[in-house]
Amino acid sequence: MRAFLYTTAGWPLGECQVRDVSDTGARITSLPENNLPRELVLSLSRDGNVRRHCGVMWRTDGEIGVRFHADPIKRRKPLPL
Repeated sequence: MRAFLYTTAGWPLGECQVRDVSDTGARITSLPENNLPRELVLSLSRDGNVRRHCGVMWRTDGEIGVRFHADPIKRRKPLPL
C-alpha cells in the first residue's frame, strides 16, 4: 500500500510502501531516506485524513517497524526569533 511519511512537525519526508499493518503498528519499506526520525507520522492517504503518530521500533536495511501511539499528534510550537 502506498503511504507518506512526515515529521511530527508536519514536514514531508517522502513516499513509502506499507507491507504489513495491524491495529498496533506496521512494517514499512521503500523508505525515502535512511536517517528517519524516531518519531514520525504515517499518512495512509494523500490528503492526510488517515494518519498515525508512530515510533520506530526496529530498523533493517530498507525497512522499519513502527508502533502506533495512542496519543494524538502534537505539533511543536516554532522557536521564537
